[in-house]
Amino acid sequence: MSEKRLTRHDIKKPDTFQTTMNRVFDWVRGHASSVVGIVLIVVLVAAGGLGYGYYAESKQEEARYQYARLAETLDQAVQAPEAERAERLKKVVGELEAYFENYRNTDAASLALVSVGDAYYRLNRFEEAANAFQKAAERFESQPSFKSMALMQAGKAWEAMRNYERALDYYQRANAVDVSPYASVLASDIGRVQVYLERNRVVREATAAAVSETTRP
Repeated sequence: MSEKRLTRHDIKKPDTFQTTMNRVFDWVRGHASSVVGIVLIVVLVAAGGLGYGYYAESKQEEARYQYARLAETLDQAVQAPEAERAERLKKVVGELEAYFENYRNTDAASLALVSVGDAYYRLNRFEEAANAFQKAAERFESQPSFKSMALMQAGKAWEAMRNYERALDYYQRANAVDVSPYASVLASDIGRVQVYLERNRVVREATAAAVSETTRP
């Protein structure tokens, strides 16, 4: 690929970003109870009281329900006509961020951060997307596959900003966490940004040599 300004079209051949996001949402919808099950057990034991345990479980259930609703709203915004897509994405980002503040202590809040990153990415607000994915990765310590996915998507956001050093760092971190679901995608991502970095190095050296030649007495 020639050295040119990267577009979203360049980064997604095929659309690995959307494919990965769809895989996450499909998994959540099909295994919603297992996402919160282990944490609920820990909370119940630590609380030492039936009343608090019931409240915690109710909060998790409420958070899970509200997140499913917002995930569907995000899907609809992505599929909206181009003329209204951006405004609908901005609206759902606001709703997701408000959701996170309200349910930040629930497991579903981690997935909400992934959705925030997805929405920002689609709005070409790549730095905000990267930050959201990074925050999500920090919350997925006990779920390595999800952490790997979040780090990988952060790398894609940095790559979209042509910050290949940061992109490579995130891809390699994702690869070190758990490569099993994303091995082929990460191999392609790492190889691609390494090519970009090498091309940039060659260009810098050639430029420096040319400048040195023109300033020589």
